[in-house]
Amino acid sequence: MDMIVGTQQLADVIGKTPKWVNTLTRDGVLEQISRGKYDLANNVQRYIKYAQHLSDNTDIDYNEEKALHERAKRKIAELDLAEKELSLIQIDEVVKIIERMVGLFKARCLTIPSKVSPLLQFETEMPVIVGILQKEIKEALQELADHYTNFAEKGTVEPTGEEHEPETS
Repeated sequence: MDMIVGTQQLADVIGKTPKWVNTLTRDGVLEQISRGKYDLANNVQRYIKYAQHLSDNTDIDYNEEKALHERAKRKIAELDLAEKELSLIQIDEVVKIIERMVGLFKARCLTIPSKVSPLLQFETEMPVIVGILQKEIKEALQELADHYTNFAEKGTVEPTGEEHEPETS
């Protein structure tokens, strides 16, 4: 003869609260015979299968988590190695480099008007004016490229010695 128990008795047998038994019933893990009444043997077996399934999934989750953790540790080690090999630099170093290069380029561009104005003072031919301006702009861009090359070769943000300070009028 099957033993029929209430929610509280089933909760006591499986070591859970009545609320947990109701949740498991709603989720289809446990099966009621009628409202608040359970076949004890059937539901204990169902709960054991459910708990084993959780245990199996926990092992998989543990292994997956361990693999993710190991991948993260490997990635950190790779980044540390790349930084040590100077193939990767810190963001604050990149910011310093960019700030320096932009500052140098700005200073160089500010020298263009005072440098070309004497050349353009009496020039009336538009192609000649454009040519002079383009030449100066290309020189400024080349200096910027040279500064970048200096950094790439030497790994420094120090001046190359070729920078131009803006002229004050």
